[in-house]
Amino acid sequence: MNHKRILLVNGTVIVPDDCIIVEQTKTSAANYAGIVAEKNSTLPHFLILSETPISEYSVADEDRLYETLGKLHPEIEEVRKNEVEAIFDEEGNVVNSDEWNASPRLGLFPVFEVEDMDNLFFGTGILRQEA
Repeated sequence: MNHKRILLVNGTVIVPDDCIIVEQTKTSAANYAGIVAEKNSTLPHFLILSETPISEYSVADEDRLYETLGKLHPEIEEVRKNEVEAIFDEEGNVVNSDEWNASPRLGLFPVFEVEDMDNLFFGTGILRQEA
């Protein structure tokens, strides 16, 4: 598998060659990375870079990211338009589960730190520079 390498403040992000790098998220202070994917694999994966750990993104942060990505890549906006929100009954059951399960949905996943190229997670990882 061929990989792309993107420099961070303290390390290098490794992603598969077919991953789309969202250049607009590159900053001189970016030290974290995440992958935006669609659950049904209808879209390529998009790499975003961040100054904040991806695990600390709020729902509002994620929504702003998807809005920005949708302006850059219309196929992301199309997925957002077709997402179906889960509807719950009083007991917490999803009453529209068939429609909800079938609909496309975006997700944001952190790229994990790895020790070396042999330990990439789904072809991705962050190799940190030693101090």
